[in-house]
Amino acid sequence: MESFKKFRLELLVTLLLTAAPIVMWLLMKPISARVSSSFMVWTSAGQLTALIGMTMVSLSMLFQVRHRWVCGIMSRPTTLSNLHHYLGLWGLFFLISHPLLLAIKYIPISLKLSADFLFTRDIVNLAGLVALILMMVAVYVTLFVERTFRFWKLFHQLLLVSYLFILYHLLFVSSDITLNMPLRIYVLGLAAIGGLSFAIQKTIFYIGKMQPTQ
Repeated sequence: MESFKKFRLELLVTLLLTAAPIVMWLLMKPISARVSSSFMVWTSAGQLTALIGMTMVSLSMLFQVRHRWVCGIMSRPTTLSNLHHYLGLWGLFFLISHPLLLAIKYIPISLKLSADFLFTRDIVNLAGLVALILMMVAVYVTLFVERTFRFWKLFHQLLLVSYLFILYHLLFVSSDITLNMPLRIYVLGLAAIGGLSFAIQKTIFYIGKMQPTQ
């Protein structure tokens, strides 16, 4: 019974943390303005997928780290791993969808404009594109490479590098996240906590693995 209560609590906490940036985004302007045209619909869809994906990936990285205070609210150790896996998987899906949805909005105007948006020379958007490519490589590695210790090391290194490009993109991109300070602080703060914790834990873990046994 106690395990079931903790399981419900962890799901509730995860849902609330994921929903928080969506609520802040929705409160910025009327829904009617978000869906006033097909251009705005695709823009809104692209912004939402970015917020949801970034939150999920940040939480996935945080749940991968075995902090005592995180473990304290979990029903069992495997729950952390399950949340890490599914949040990471869906987070990557949403993040990969983000630039594609934004590019679609330009198609009625010009296919060239849509292609220029995806394969941009703007350094901020280029950082997002690099992150997208690295995440797709990480997904490919997950599906088709034998899962050895070297595999997981490569996979996590790809994620961490792509995460740095995402953070750069978030810091300097011109979007709703730059106009809403609470939303900006929430997304960047959660990303920084999750990414830094994950990087430190993985660095220590891999160094420990490389130490010769006595």
